[in-house]
Amino acid sequence: MVPEADGYTDDAGDNAGDNQPGGDLAAGAGGASRGRRRAPGSLEAEILTVLHDARTELTPAQVRDLLDGGRLLSYSAVVTTLTRLYGKGVVTRRRSGRAFLYQAPSDAASLVAWRMNRLLDEQADHRPALTHFVAALSPGDEALIRQLLADSPPREHLASGVTSGADGEAVGR
Repeated sequence: MVPEADGYTDDAGDNAGDNQPGGDLAAGAGGASRGRRRAPGSLEAEILTVLHDARTELTPAQVRDLLDGGRLLSYSAVVTTLTRLYGKGVVTRRRSGRAFLYQAPSDAASLVAWRMNRLLDEQADHRPALTHFVAALSPGDEALIRQLLADSPPREHLASGVTSGADGEAVGR
C-alpha cells in the first residue's frame, strides 16, 4: 500500500507518516497537521459516528466532508474503510449510478455494542477484560446483565456442545 501524502494511515496498519519529522504532530504547510497517525479502528469509529448522526444515506465524499479533518484524508481511505464496514455487516449500501450510498442502519445502542465488541476482540483472552468490566458495573447494571443472560436463549454458535451454566462457567452438554 502506498502511504497517503497527508500522513494519515487508512486503518490498514501501514506506517504512513511515522517517519515524519516533529513527532506526533508536525505542522505542515497552511497549519495542517502532518505526521499524525490514527489509532487502529479510529477511522471506522469516526465514520460510523458520521453515518449514525446523518440518519440518511451518504456518499463516500459526503462522509469525508463531514469527518473532522476529512479534507486531510484521501478519498480512497474513506472508500476502503466504508467497504470494510460493509463487509463486516456494520453498514448497508446501495448502488446509485456508479457510486454507493452508505448508511448506518443501527441505533446508538447498537453502535456502542459494536464498539465494545471491537475492543473486546482486540484481546486474545477475554476473561481479564470481562472481569474488570463486570467489577466496574453498578449494582443495577450488574443485575440487568444477569437478567438479560438468564432471559436469552442459547446462542447458535454454542451448538458445538458447550454452553454456559448459571454461574457463567462453560459446561458440556
